[in-house]
Amino acid sequence: CLFALNADKSCSASFEEIEIPNKPPVIDSFTATPEEGLAPLTVTFICSATDSDGSIVSYEFDFGDGSTPVTSDTGTLTYTYETAGQFQAICTAYDNDGANVTSAPVTITVNEPAPSWQDITEGVTVETSRTLYDRINRCFFVYLTLTNVSGSDFSGPVRMVLDSSTLPMSEASTPGIDPDGYTEDGKPYFIIVPDGETWAEGEGLGQIRLDFKRLRKRLDFELRFEAME
Repeated sequence: CLFALNADKSCSASFEEIEIPNKPPVIDSFTATPEEGLAPLTVTFICSATDSDGSIVSYEFDFGDGSTPVTSDTGTLTYTYETAGQFQAICTAYDNDGANVTSAPVTITVNEPAPSWQDITEGVTVETSRTLYDRINRCFFVYLTLTNVSGSDFSGPVRMVLDSSTLPMSEASTPGIDPDGYTEDGKPYFIIVPDGETWAEGEGLGQIRLDFKRLRKRLDFELRFEAME
């Protein structure tokens, strides 16, 4: 207030309290590590916020998968997504006067785990013929009869793996079944139940012929059975 002192004067002042509105907090950053992976996926969330006229008292995390939001006073939280999907996670920061601000969403992508082979050897019995000799194709061979004794049906694909053998398999064109592929450690496998078919409990699969090279060794081998899960 300004006035000219060109004569005797008097003045007074009155003061009225004005309430300054609370400023909401500001989200500085909201990150998730990792943002993508296979289920179950464990993600670490870090939310950082500041308040120019007060302090941050809590953070609320909504993981976007329908679960109950979780509150933290540190801004760091770890959460595990159990199912596959794409989720929008957000963080809300609250200040000491009750004001809040919500972050932009972070997209979390959770993928289905890749199918893997599960060992079912204990659920399969193997009847093996004596070692026979094919004079025309000049190879040793055996016949196998396989029976599902697991107590439940197996859904294909099911494969038989030649885990070990004293004789290598015949590389010539012979009547025995050929490998459908090789495991990561180089062992031949044979698809005995195709994808989409079922090997019923108690059912036998017979006359499966395996051919081996003719060498002056006794034939001994071990088999492993696996189903895709």
